[in-house]
Amino acid sequence: MKVKTFIAVSVLSVLLVMLSGCVNPPVCGNGLCEQGENSYNCPQDCGMPPVQGNLTVIVSDADSGQPIAFAEVVVAGACDVTKPCGTAVMKETDKMGEASFNLNTGRYTVGVSKEEYIPYSEDIAIGAGELRRMEVELKKETPSECIEEGETGAVYPGIECCPGLDAGSTSTPEQNCEILVGAFVCINCGNGECGPGENVCNCPEDCNTIAGD
Repeated sequence: MKVKTFIAVSVLSVLLVMLSGCVNPPVCGNGLCEQGENSYNCPQDCGMPPVQGNLTVIVSDADSGQPIAFAEVVVAGACDVTKPCGTAVMKETDKMGEASFNLNTGRYTVGVSKEEYIPYSEDIAIGAGELRRMEVELKKETPSECIEEGETGAVYPGIECCPGLDAGSTSTPEQNCEILVGAFVCINCGNGECGPGENVCNCPEDCNTIAGD
């Protein structure tokens, strides 16, 4: 009697499984990144998760030193002819003038803007596990202000180089001439001298001799 009861229960269990549509759970380590698996719970099948660091941008008024709330902070990835530009991420600063980003390791252009202030941009690199704090002091706009030779600016309406200068790429040979979006440097390219802000990447006609070409 006990044997018959055991057999009946076993058959009933199999039928219930079949009718319920249950399938075997994913097996971590079989070389397939199956449903329910990801880089965090099964890296051997799905690959290692991206290595990240953290960037906190602190924005303040250059004159008063007070934090600036609701300033726009844009972080954009590097790009060149071999890879597409990274997706830009925008956040507004809080009442303490801060905005935080979790970023994969790599190079980025950080742009900060706020109405009535001169926009600011800077190229940075984020390392694995890095907790970086970037302090930015914004200056009030003045109608006559322009960007001098060798100085950088953000790509923003109304921000221009001084007369006689051109906006060139901020890329450098150390960065393999990667084009970093969102920023420019004012240069006097074409005058036969490798001047401030110029290099073989953004003004080869003036700086090729410096690079040994």
